[in-house]
Amino acid sequence: MYAGEKNIRNTIVTFYPVVTALWVAELTDSDKIMELLFQKEIITVYDNKDRAIQYDPVPVDSTYERKLPQAEARDENAYAVIQEDQKLNTAEFCQADAQTIEREFKWDYAGKQWTYRLQVPQGVYNYYSGRERLPIINYGVFAIYITDPGHKEFISAIANSFSDIAAQEAYSLKQTVEFVLAFVQSIKYMTDEDSKGLLQYTRYPLETLVDLEGDCKDKSVLYASILKEMGLGVVLVILPGELGHMAVGVKGEDLPGTYYEYEGARYYYVETTARGWQIGQIPPDYKDREAKIISIQSQPLLLHEWEAKSTTGRQMELVVTVDNYGSTVARETRVYAFLDAGNDKAYSQQWSEPLNLHPGARGVYTHYLRVPAGVETRIVVNIISEGYLIDKSYSNWF
Repeated sequence: MYAGEKNIRNTIVTFYPVVTALWVAELTDSDKIMELLFQKEIITVYDNKDRAIQYDPVPVDSTYERKLPQAEARDENAYAVIQEDQKLNTAEFCQADAQTIEREFKWDYAGKQWTYRLQVPQGVYNYYSGRERLPIINYGVFAIYITDPGHKEFISAIANSFSDIAAQEAYSLKQTVEFVLAFVQSIKYMTDEDSKGLLQYTRYPLETLVDLEGDCKDKSVLYASILKEMGLGVVLVILPGELGHMAVGVKGEDLPGTYYEYEGARYYYVETTARGWQIGQIPPDYKDREAKIISIQSQPLLLHEWEAKSTTGRQMELVVTVDNYGSTVARETRVYAFLDAGNDKAYSQQWSEPLNLHPGARGVYTHYLRVPAGVETRIVVNIISEGYLIDKSYSNWF
C-alpha cells in the first residue's frame, strides 16, 4: 500500500502508511443464496475472542433474506441515532394547505351510469408526487404503494362508498368486483414514457386518481388498494417478460375464467388496463407467461448509503444512513460492518446499537474501524433488522 486517496462510494478517503498490530479474523466458506431477483453473499466470521458468530440458516421469505444472530454486547466504537422522521400526517397537510384538487369520474355498469367526485388536498398530492420512487429490488416493493399508511383515509372513503353501493344494489361478489373494475378501467391508460418521460414510474393510488391516467402498474395498484380496503382478498399478479405486465388476482370461488392457486385459495385474474376485460380474461400476449404472485402486506423497505473518511492514525469513520421507505416499522435495525482481508478473512469488525425505524424514518450509524497497514482491504456493510440480513454493500478494494 502507499499514501494516497481512494474514492469510495463518492467519498474521498485518505490513508497514511504506519506500522500497526494486525488482528485477522478467520472466515468460513461463503454461502451463496438467491432471493427473489438478486444474489447476495453471506459469510461467517469470528469475533475478537475467536468465538464463532454462526449465521443461522432459515427459509427465505418475501421480505427478509437470512437469519443472523443478535450481538450480545454494545460495541464502544459504534453508535446509532434516529435523525429524522418523515411520516405523512394527512391532517396536518389539510390544515396547512387549504387548496384542494377536485376530480370527477364517470363510468357505466349494469345499465347505469355512475359518478364519483373526489377531493384531495393539494399538499397531500404534492407529497406523493414529489416522493422518490421506490427501487424495484424485488416485486414485493409494489405492495408498499398499496399499504402506505398516508393515503389510507382517502382510499377508505372510496372503498366505503363502493361498499355502500354494492349493498344497496345487492351485488354479489362477482358484481362487486366488476363494479369497482369498471371504475378503474375508465381511467385512461398511459405509459410511463408518454406521461412522465420515464421508462419506469410507479404511481401511488392518489396520484393515479388525480392524474386521471396510469399504466398497468398504476391501475392495478389502485384497484388492489380499493378492494383490499373493502375487505376482499387480493394479490398482485406479475407477468415477467421483455415487456412486463401487472394485473390483480381476486380471491373467490366459482368465478369465471383463469385463476391461480396461492396459499390454498383461488385468485382470479383481473385485467385493469382498458374497458371490456372481464374477470378471468387474460390478454393473448400474456397467456403463456408464468405468473408471479405478490401478497399485499405491510413491510419495511430499508435502503442504505454510507460514507467513509480517515480520522487519526489509521482509524476510519464509517457513517451509514438507513432509510425506511416501507409501510411498517423496521424493528431492531442495526449495522454490522467490517474490513475484508480477502481469502476468507476479515479485519476490524463492529455491530451497532439497534434502532426501531418507523416508516419515513432515517437511522444514522457511526462506526470507527481500524485500517490495517500495508495490505489491501475493502469495506463491507450489512444491514440487519429483527435478526435478518436485509441488505449488503461493499466498497472497492483499496
